[in-house]
Amino acid sequence: MTRASSKKHNHSLKKVNVDYEPYLVYPHNKPGFHGKITITQADLDALEPGEFLNDNIIDFYLRYLWENLEPVKQQRIHIFNCFFYHKLLSSNSKEEAFRSIQKWTRKIDVFNKDFLIIPVNERFEVVCLELILSEHIGSC
Repeated sequence: MTRASSKKHNHSLKKVNVDYEPYLVYPHNKPGFHGKITITQADLDALEPGEFLNDNIIDFYLRYLWENLEPVKQQRIHIFNCFFYHKLLSSNSKEEAFRSIQKWTRKIDVFNKDFLIIPVNERFEVVCLELILSEHIGSC
């Protein structure tokens, strides 16, 4: 490696590090809140035309929408993050799947929710699975 290419290489390493430094943490006003989403410059770059949305951007937007609902509506809905679906599918059996996601639902009574939202970001497609658990569906 020549001295000129070494300088170029170091510059690109600095850019990579900057791309992954926190740009935004959401929600920012809840100290100690578990489940904050950290957005980096690399995540923001996924919003450029011709790019694909990544899990962080999808999780951020769903959390943003949920945070801006009325509290009564928030209590009716639980939104999992994108990794939940990946974790669920990575299991070899139903029992293993249950064990792998058990900690994700231990503090939430999913059967008392009217809606469960499971974002799926697979093969460059984004889908939101909405599980409707309530017999009495009102506008949400």
